[in-house]
Amino acid sequence: MTAGTGAFATAATASATTASARAGTAAGWQPTQAPVPGTAAANPVVSVRQITCAARGECVGVASFNNKSGIGTGLIEQLHAGNWAATSAPVPSGTSQPQRVTLTSVSCPTPVSCGVSGFLGTPTTRRSELLTLAQGHWSAQAAPLLPRTLPDSQTLSAISCPRPGHCVAVGRYQGGAHGFFEGLIEVQSESGWHAVQAPLPADVTRTADPFGGVDWVSCTDAGQCTTVGAYVDNQGRRELFADVLTGDTWHSSRLPVPADTDANPFAFLGYVTCLNAFRCLAVGNVNLSGGAQRGLIEREVAGTWHATVAPDPAGVPAGADVSLNEASCPTVSFCGATGNYQDNAGNHRGILETLTGGRWHPVLAPAPADDRTNRFMESVSCPVDQFCIAAGSTNFTGLLETFVNGQWTVTAAPLPAAGTFAVFMNTSVSCPSARMCAAFGSYERRGPPKTEPGLLETYHG
Repeated sequence: MTAGTGAFATAATASATTASARAGTAAGWQPTQAPVPGTAAANPVVSVRQITCAARGECVGVASFNNKSGIGTGLIEQLHAGNWAATSAPVPSGTSQPQRVTLTSVSCPTPVSCGVSGFLGTPTTRRSELLTLAQGHWSAQAAPLLPRTLPDSQTLSAISCPRPGHCVAVGRYQGGAHGFFEGLIEVQSESGWHAVQAPLPADVTRTADPFGGVDWVSCTDAGQCTTVGAYVDNQGRRELFADVLTGDTWHSSRLPVPADTDANPFAFLGYVTCLNAFRCLAVGNVNLSGGAQRGLIEREVAGTWHATVAPDPAGVPAGADVSLNEASCPTVSFCGATGNYQDNAGNHRGILETLTGGRWHPVLAPAPADDRTNRFMESVSCPVDQFCIAAGSTNFTGLLETFVNGQWTVTAAPLPAAGTFAVFMNTSVSCPSARMCAAFGSYERRGPPKTEPGLLETYHG
């Protein structure tokens, strides 16, 4: 395991003071061009993956950037004491160079403890890795392999860390004599990381390829996690499943689908969030019997899962393909969710959903009045009841949507310098409280020369 730089060390980091980087504010949002280490290329081409805030003013974002040799390098952005600092992510000991690094997910239970999932490789090789922030230093190690894992087949997509030193990362791999696709779970404890083959429901056998994979994980405590994914059963039907960790044991169950679904519904769940071991919400999409793709909501109440087709806002055409991307639930009775659909003219439009009074209330995502281009809503964070921040973009403008007093209002993301094409993707916003949020995206800075830096936004309500 190779130690990285200190959390806020200056020798190997580049920092930007929020105050000096501001070029104006919009509705409480303050922009900063994401700093990059001194090894970055003149055009770093920052590719953003996720941000999380463990406390007010304490955030960590992960991304990648191109170094001066044109190799993709892991990027860690940390907000502390009002400043953003950039660190090149360490790589596991013994890693041969050059290796392109992609960080996929980050989770921080405290401001000084984090876990990160990712992978590194060349055009012909790939290996997953796990990063840890502890005692002010980042370290990296290769993710453990299950027996008979095929080379270059292991991928980690998400990580959740409910306590320092207790993280769970999920993904997929190919293994066994036939190279079947299987779900992968990596579990961290006092003894280190160990790999677990994700269990599947009883309607699949290991003699047939389940095309399994685990897409997201949410842990509310050490030994208390829920994952969601998809597989193919013994009849060749695509099914959804949840794996639940209780103590040291994983249990798998098939998830229901709404009644009016296709005979072989092509369903997908890409995100899950849990309040406790018995209350979770997962979102994605499912094909109905008529062939249309609709938003899917899987809600666990008192340990029992219920499937619902997400309601559409007024104006969504019949037969439109709809999908939900993320959800956030600060209480048992209030949630926010984001989604998208494509209208009859081929335009993409964003959807915002809130759960209040036991019902989902959908609206079309508002956008600036002078921007009629495509609209995408990706990420959402709701720290308290009746308050959410959602992030997305049009073809040109980053969108920061606020839900308060029962209504959504839009803010065009301010930029730290002259530029355009601001984009916020999945898991790009995090709110530890209603008084502070952070969003991590990218934009095109006008030249000459034009560059593609990262965009960090902080909100103080």
